Amino acid sequence: MAETTSKSLKVTFDNGHCAGHFPGHAIVPAAVQAQWLIRFASDISPETSGWKIRQLKLLRELQPGCDVDISLAPTKLGFKGEVSDADGPYAQISLVRHD
Repeated sequence: MAETTSKSLKVTFDNGHCAGHFPGHAIVPAAVQAQWLIRFASDISPETSGWKIRQLKLLRELQPGCDVDISLAPTKLGFKGEVSDADGPYAQISLVRHD
């Protein structure tokens, strides 16, 4: 089985994802983090027509201004992935193919 694939991402204040989440204490919504991982899975495996979230765990608040790594490791049915930095994961996901 292939190894983990990852890429770096700068989480900026001006990307629009944090608007309204929450005034004075901006955080990146879980749906946005999941979307990043799903798009990355689609980039890695373009032959798959879609992805279904089997499990999503939010472990820490992700705030704008952070540099994070998005990583995916293949499984029998899809990918396991996470959004993380040197201090550990912000979110973990299990994706299965939805063809």
